[in-house]
Order: sequence, then structure tokens, then C-alpha cells
Amino acid sequence: MRKTKASMRVPSAPPAPPRRAFRLLPLLALSLALSLPLEAAWPEGWVHGKGGAHGPPLRLTPPRSNTLGPVEPLPREALERLGEILRLPIETIGWRGGRRVNDLERHDLVPRHHGRLGLDHPLRVVISDEGMLVAILGEPSRVFSPPRSEEPPAWAGSTEAAEERVLPHLLPGQRVLSVRQGWTRQGDWLRPTIEATCTGERLAAEEVILVEVDGELLSRRSLVCNLDGQCSIHGVSPANLDPQRVGTPYLSQPLPNLTVEVDGLGSLLTDAEGRLDVDLGGQPRGLTVPSLSGPYATVLDGRGPELGFSGTLQPSTPLAIDLNLAITEDDTAEVSAFLHINRAHDWLKGMPLSPPFTDLDFPLEILVSRPAFGACNAAFNPNVPRIFFLPSSQNGCPNTAYSTVIVHEYAHAAAFSIFGSNAPLDLHEGIADIAATLYAGDREVGRGFFGVSGELRDVEPNLTYPLSGNAHTIGLVYAGSIWDLRSLLGLEIGLEAANQLVAELWWESLFFLPAALGEELVTVTLLADDDDGDLSNGTPHEAQIREAFALHGLRPEPVALEPLLNLTDFPSGTDVFFTWSPGASYSEIRVERDGAEMAVLAGGATTWGDLDVPPGRHTYIFRAIAGATEAPRTPIEIKQRLFQRGDTNGNGIVNLGDAVFLLDHLFGTPNRVADCPDIADVNDNGAVNIADVISLLSYLFSGGAPPPIPFLFPSVDPTADLLPCAGEL
Repeated sequence: MRKTKASMRVPSAPPAPPRRAFRLLPLLALSLALSLPLEAAWPEGWVHGKGGAHGPPLRLTPPRSNTLGPVEPLPREALERLGEILRLPIETIGWRGGRRVNDLERHDLVPRHHGRLGLDHPLRVVISDEGMLVAILGEPSRVFSPPRSEEPPAWAGSTEAAEERVLPHLLPGQRVLSVRQGWTRQGDWLRPTIEATCTGERLAAEEVILVEVDGELLSRRSLVCNLDGQCSIHGVSPANLDPQRVGTPYLSQPLPNLTVEVDGLGSLLTDAEGRLDVDLGGQPRGLTVPSLSGPYATVLDGRGPELGFSGTLQPSTPLAIDLNLAITEDDTAEVSAFLHINRAHDWLKGMPLSPPFTDLDFPLEILVSRPAFGACNAAFNPNVPRIFFLPSSQNGCPNTAYSTVIVHEYAHAAAFSIFGSNAPLDLHEGIADIAATLYAGDREVGRGFFGVSGELRDVEPNLTYPLSGNAHTIGLVYAGSIWDLRSLLGLEIGLEAANQLVAELWWESLFFLPAALGEELVTVTLLADDDDGDLSNGTPHEAQIREAFALHGLRPEPVALEPLLNLTDFPSGTDVFFTWSPGASYSEIRVERDGAEMAVLAGGATTWGDLDVPPGRHTYIFRAIAGATEAPRTPIEIKQRLFQRGDTNGNGIVNLGDAVFLLDHLFGTPNRVADCPDIADVNDNGAVNIADVISLLSYLFSGGAPPPIPFLFPSVDPTADLLPCAGEL
């Protein structure tokens, strides 16, 4: 597993320019003594945004003790230094604890008023073992807000008086276990607050309630309660990466992070499995899903009312909600957008990164099926910010709110939050395509956009830099480099592990803020891969990184021998054929499949075919050699082409036209069936003949059995026979 040290989290490279992010106000620190807003004086060279700031390490304390136990409080000198940085008087900064995280320490700072500490929303500072300030996480202006009143309330300092103020908010049978006093942020103010831990007859453990100074109940949260109300909320969307089309399989999938309104309990969120467990108090309560919205996405419908639900949650009666069992284009687009936005958010936020990526921790607006914007497109508007997905059109374009198209646009939002408007469009498009392909583990962006076998873009072709074209085409240089790095590492550690490792390297490299699509991308990827803060002694995967980028012309240093150019694959039945162009004069070309050598070709060869390839996904490596010199290896993963049994003419619908098309193939001119004979093996007996035509006609007009799977939606053939389609490679 790749090890990332503190020195890597904030490298000793030249300071990057301050990053700009949409919807991110400048971080403000407030002088509590004067209650005047002042802009935080971040150290020179530090990047800062909504999630905090980080940059070249700064001396804050002497070296810290290297233990895994509780961390020692920050000394007054360190708090004074932080006060200078944040423009906060030392008297207002309180230390509330911390913990070690590998070779770093995290310290939680809270406002201090009248000798009492804040109860929530700490500002976190990260310090290395050497006592260096590495990062500041959070917004000082949110944590250190001015108090509502400079005078402490009457109950301050009296546990009995504080407990009396809690009693009116207890449920029947509850009793107070403990009470503490402090400050809690409410809106833009810090207000004196009581926090009480309670238990009672209906509770299996504790419940925490917060009572504000004027007696108002701020919040109530149950740690473990008698959860007598359970519901699960699902939405129907395409089961795989395909768009909405005739024959696409649909699956009811749980909706995480979905806002649900429950009478008397307020707004609640579903968990990762789409579940909501609540304490109803033994009484039925109304339950409403106003729309598909939550902390990371708010979905709007451009052609009609938003999808929702209203009903009653009964005690001890689980409620299963499927929001769109009656499938419509717009409802399915809403579900797909909400589902993949939340999954992409959690995927990116789950990457190991310090400070963690929080720029998209807000309800990003998603507008699906917007007819006024045209068709066959999707876009991210950073000025709102909002993502648009367009409806289907009569020319065959599907609704663009699906799988990798959604993730592509969401990655634009992430890239804009990191780079602001400074990154060129081709770099933006490369980043977005990388996110889409690594998220799905599939080399195609927008699979099925132009039909069953047509995608928007394929990142596998070896385009080389510099090249001309639109931003999407040039961006494929970057996306192809990252995908080839995945392929090269996959031969050593497996594709699944390689996909995760490369995703982490790619994501971390972006925070070094490469200025353009060029050789700098190699350097920032090496910085992300480095494990000791010293690039001069190499990185764990330097050879593969340089090799993958060199294939696409991104080379800080020249290579000894140019690699093959324009390597392209052509699956046909059980065979796969390849073509390429020479990048130099070679003495021989060696071909490997999944690590085993398959052929040694003459140096001038430009084509090769692999016959009778076994089912499964395969990685080929082409090695061009001139004497004792070898060019960077050229990998290519064979993409998996799916098919629907019986859809012989490939229009996505099985009907009489397919029987006619198959008859023409059998007794007239061989057609596309020859490239995928399993499509025409309607009865799945391992042969294509007139019996398949009869089986298809019987199903269509005489109530006969339907064709075996894959039927009604494209997939691979689960049956071992002598007719594998190209999709089984």
C-alpha cells in the first residue's frame, strides 16, 4: 500500500498560487473583542478555500512526542502564533482535544467565552511530528463567531440551574444523566448552551439534547433508541453504465443521503443503504420526501414536478418506498443523477487527502431534462453552480443523465473548485474523463450514447501531445496516460487494486495545481507518488508513471526510443486484431497478453491478430525494440462489448425486423451477425441456423419462450459455447 508522509502532504516544492473555488468566500477570522470581521492572514504560499488552508510547513512547536496515545495540549506559544495567523486574541482560543493520525497530530480549537469552551464545530489544525503546522481545516469565521451576549446567563456555573432548564424538554420516562455548559454556533452567532445526556424507559441507551439560553430546544439526537420506525427508500435507474434505452435493464437501488421529513422529528437523512430508522414514540407520523435532495445534491426537473413521496410511517411496521416503479424518462433521470452524484461525492471525498476535500459539501443543483438547452449534451455552469442534463431526442440521443456522463460533469465541478477559472479547457476535460473512467472501471465515457456499441469517447487510443483538436480530444492525452498507468500497474497488482491506486495518485496530484496539459502532469503525479519528500531518490511507481505518460508525448526528459503510435483494437468474434503505426525503426515487436508472451513480430509490422481468445477481459502489452533499446511499453485493455440476444440488426429492439435480418444473413449476404454470432443464437444451443429464426418468430407471435439471457438488455453470454461474441473478450 502506498505510504503518504507529512512531507508529501505539503511538499517542499515552490508555493502554488492561491487556489480559487466557486461559491467559496474568502476565509474570515473575526476579532471577538471588537466583533469586526477581518480577513484571515494566511501564510504566504498557502492555498485556502472553504475547507481550510495548507501550504509549506511552518514551525509551530518544538518536535512532538512520537506516541500513539493522547496528544498533549498545544502550548500557549503555539496558540499565540495561531492567533497571529487568524487575527484572533489568544483569550478567545480554547483547546478541546485532539488525536494522532499516523505521523500527524490533529488539534481541535474552539471559541472560549467567560472561561467556557464551545461545544461543537471546532477548527482543526494539523501538526507533524517535527512540530510543523501542515494544514488548517475549517472556517475560522464559522467557528469563532461573535457571541449573542457578552454576559454569561444566570445559570452559568450552576449544574442544578442548568438541569432545571433541561427538564421541560424531556420525554415521558426520561431522566438526566449528565449536564455540561458551553457555547454552540447558531446561524452567525455563538450562544450559551446546555448539553444534557438523558436516558429513559423507551431508550436502549442515551439521548443528547441541547437547550439554548432562552429555553429554546436546539436539537435532539438519539445515540441508540427504541427505533420503532423503519423505512427504506429506493429509486429505479439503469442497472449498469448504459443510458435509458429500449432493452436497458433497470434496478431498484437504495438512495443514500436523501432528506426525509418526519412529523415532529424534522429533517432526517437516509443512510448508505437508503434506510431511515427513527424513534416514533409509539405514534404514527407523517413522512414526506419533498424531492431528491440532500447535503450533496438538489435535483430539479426541467419538464415537470420533481419526484417525491408522501405517506405515514407506522410504529413497528417497516415501510419500503420505491419512488419511480412506474418508469418515465424524467423520473429515471432524476434518480440516476441523485444516485451517481452522491456516489461520486463519496468516492472523491473518500480519497486519502490532507486536508480532506470538502469543497463540494453542499447541495449542488442538478437540473435534468432541460429542453430549452437543446439535446445530446450536458454541462456544468460554475456561476450558479449547476449541472445540466438534457432530455432524449428523436435522432436517437438518450437522456444524458446517466452513469459516466453524470460523473464527468460532477468532476468538472470538482476541478473548478480546485483550480477556479485558471485551468484550460483541455485540462478540465481530461480531468473529467479520468474521473468517469476510474469511477466506472471502464475505458468508455458515455457508453451506449450512440447506440448499443457507440460511446462518446474511448480513452484507450494513444493520442500524443501536442495535437490539434477540440478540448475533449486534447484532454484524451491526459486521460489516456492515466488509463495506461492503470493498465501497466494492473499487470503487477491486479486491475482492481491498480484502479484504486491510480485514482488516489491522480486525485492527490491535482492539488499541486498543474497549470496546463503538458509535462507538468508527470511531475505532479510523481509528487503524489513520492513517499519521502524527495523526488531525487525516485518514487515507488516512477517507472510506470514515466512510461505511461511518455506513450502520449508527455515527457519531461526525452525517451531513447519512440513507442508505437495509434494502437487500436478490433474485436471480431473470438478474435482480436490490432493495428498501429511505427514511431521509429524497430528490430522487433513483442506482444504479451496478461503477462504471457504471445508473438514476436518483425520490426516493420503494423498489424497482428490474436485468434481464439478465451472469454474475459485481457490486457495486451506491445514492446517495440531496437537492438538493446526498448521503447515505452504500449498497453491496451480489450473493452467488453455487450449484446442482446435476438437483436440481430442492433437497433436495441427485438422484433420481426431481426428475424428478417437473420434470414438475410443465413441465405443472403453475411452481415453484422458474423461479428457477434451469439446475437443470432436465439435458442442458445451453440449454433446459428434456421431454428433460431423459428424460435424468434415463435416468441414474437405464438407465445413461445423468450430467448435466454442476455435478453431485454445488453450483457455477456453466461453460456459456454463455440459462439462467443466480441462482448465476451
